[in-house]
Amino acid sequence: MINQITYFTHNKFAPHRSIEHHTIKFSELTFLISGEMVYYVDNVKYAISSGDIIYVPSGSLRRRETGECLNDYVSINFHSESRLDVDIVQRKSINDEVKYLLNYFEAAYYASSKDRNNKLKLALETLVLQLKDNEFDSYQSSLSSEIISYIHRHYAHRITLDDISKATFYSAAYCENEFKKTTGKSIINYLIDIRIGEAKKLLEETSMSCADIAAAVGFEDANYFSRVFKKRTGYSPLRYRDYVN
Repeated sequence: MINQITYFTHNKFAPHRSIEHHTIKFSELTFLISGEMVYYVDNVKYAISSGDIIYVPSGSLRRRETGECLNDYVSINFHSESRLDVDIVQRKSINDEVKYLLNYFEAAYYASSKDRNNKLKLALETLVLQLKDNEFDSYQSSLSSEIISYIHRHYAHRITLDDISKATFYSAAYCENEFKKTTGKSIINYLIDIRIGEAKKLLEETSMSCADIAAAVGFEDANYFSRVFKKRTGYSPLRYRDYVN
């Protein structure tokens, strides 16, 4: 819950000033729309660039280096009941939704309406919720990337959903659900796509038999490999080899 907005600035394409090392008594969110900046939060260096967001919680040691870059950034200082449940830095998180909310916040900040403070608090709370959504979307993408990496490393061997579950430390059902949300494919269909793609390369570049190629790309049964290959490409493996050569 946001209690009070204490400061707002929108630096539009100008060098930013340095901030000396000190403990802040408020919380700060800075949205770097364009440019580069270097912050230190509790003596940890954070270099941020266009699209990044940095959160400095109340009570933190904060410092910012002088910059010569012409930056476009928004900073909001505020008091909240507790520390926000977001990362210190969120990379490439300024999407269209965040930009819209920042524009709304800026318009409300300079307005003279009676409910100005309530609008500002509501806008910032909505921004925080959007940042949490962005983090979750990023997490989903990260899990799918981990699964994809596992498949590329192990496609030549037998892979089950239980194997992927053990590798990622999430349940098989959860991995399958999140992977499909992100890629639009089931894990098994993605695995088959990779195996067929590798089989094509071997058919084009080697004289290996179909049985050997099937084994090399992770199919335990050569006949099943041939059926799947034809279903995916429209050709049997041997006809595909003749076609490309």
